[in-house]
Amino acid sequence: MPVSLLFETTAVQQRSPTNMLVSDQQRTLISGQKVLILKNNSDRTHIWTLTTPAQFISNPLAKVLKTENGTVTELTSSMIYWPIKLQLQQLLIAPNQHIELLYTDPSQLPTQLWSNEWLTYRLAQFSQYSALAWGAIVSILLLHTFTFMFAKGLSVWMFLTPMFLSASLICAIGFIESLSQPFIINALSYFFLNLTMLCLTKIKKSQEERKQGSQSTTLKLITSAILIGLFLSLARTLELLPLSSHILPMYILITSTCLILYCCYTLTRHVNSLSLCHLGICLFIGMFCYLLQDSASLTDKILLYLPVLGSCILGFTYTQIHCLHHSTRSNTASKAQDMPKLLLKFKQLELNYRLLQEKNAIDFLTGLKNRQFFDEKYHLELARSARENTTISLILIDLDHFKSVNDSYGHQVGDEVLKAVAKRFYYALNRPADAICRYGGEEFVILLPNTHIQGATHIAEQVSQAVSCKPISTTHGDICITISQGVSSTSHQTNLDTLHLLTMADEALYRAKSLGRNRFEVAVNKPYMLKEQA
Repeated sequence: MPVSLLFETTAVQQRSPTNMLVSDQQRTLISGQKVLILKNNSDRTHIWTLTTPAQFISNPLAKVLKTENGTVTELTSSMIYWPIKLQLQQLLIAPNQHIELLYTDPSQLPTQLWSNEWLTYRLAQFSQYSALAWGAIVSILLLHTFTFMFAKGLSVWMFLTPMFLSASLICAIGFIESLSQPFIINALSYFFLNLTMLCLTKIKKSQEERKQGSQSTTLKLITSAILIGLFLSLARTLELLPLSSHILPMYILITSTCLILYCCYTLTRHVNSLSLCHLGICLFIGMFCYLLQDSASLTDKILLYLPVLGSCILGFTYTQIHCLHHSTRSNTASKAQDMPKLLLKFKQLELNYRLLQEKNAIDFLTGLKNRQFFDEKYHLELARSARENTTISLILIDLDHFKSVNDSYGHQVGDEVLKAVAKRFYYALNRPADAICRYGGEEFVILLPNTHIQGATHIAEQVSQAVSCKPISTTHGDICITISQGVSSTSHQTNLDTLHLLTMADEALYRAKSLGRNRFEVAVNKPYMLKEQA
């Protein structure tokens, strides 16, 4: 008889089991009845309580109490439902007396013997533990439910896993035994436990099909074993197989062990956080199966909360990790879908930027490039000349007597003259690399990359002829315009002053204006001026 005796009393001294039991063997009576003999060897009367957990309680039993004087009475019992469903039987043993307890059903024997003080203390302690555990389990299940309702891409099997395991716990501790027969509630606890393991196999199946495209044979065998466990649970519920009550606990424990080993195997092949959660849940289910199979004491019943709480936490962790992965994949997919739009927007921005650059480089009056463009282009071409050892030329142009045009006809006519002259400059140049820019006021500059002095003088003649070939038509009549030009050329070196070429052209222009205007002068090559070293 599996009797666990707790002999703690209000005194510090702990009683020995041999002081209470006359014999630890049960005497078999007719029709398989059992007798438990207890003796009080002390000089005081003691009150003890026999307890039986919920899953061991079936129909009310005929329990007979026989004392030494031959008195036979029926032993009454009471029931408590928190922290678990528990049947209590109080015993009053006189000093140096023994009693005999007769149980008509050998399968419904008591499992623990307590002193009243110690039982009260332990029940209060276990009540606190149970309240804390149930609060944590319900809170996690609510969070799990809200996550499943509002998140996308979650597996319904992972949502059901902690739910079924919690339902198995409710049946195992006897909260709903008043709704049906105890053996049916006990079978339902194993039924929900099988459903929990079935949900895990469905999750593993979906993962394998996603990675490999097919389901492994081992997982198919485990799924078949779980389905057989479900059949045995239903058979126990309907009392179709009398032996299922003895086979079912060990069968489910073996099945859960196989599922744990399979999860360990898959974890060695694919190490990730989701596989770790699966393995943890399987370990908690195996622990729950073991405790459920051998939960004859009150402490064993309370320990059932731990694997359920751990499975709920891991199930919620799994959903959070899955949500994170799903959101990451969704963001990646959305980025991939938005990539063509982003590229199109980028090209539009690049085009707008180039148009803005072109717009900022244009002189709004003449339509030619402005001084800012010339400064950038000038330094770029000097650097290229030094890098490729080529010749660069420059023509500096000034309109003759343009101030008198403004004074005689006004600035609006002067603007018309500038526009017309700029147009003739533009069409006088043939090479795309040549740049004509407005340098300031009535001054213009032509930059000629990879051009020797002979080519620069030829272009100066063309420009001069293009301007003076015919008068410029304005709102105040035709106006004849001539230009003076200064031409310079050099092969730039990195250690030379960058303003050397521009200075020579300016000096040549000054000479052309001094010599009567309407002409161009070529700069005289002087020794190069080295720029100051830092």
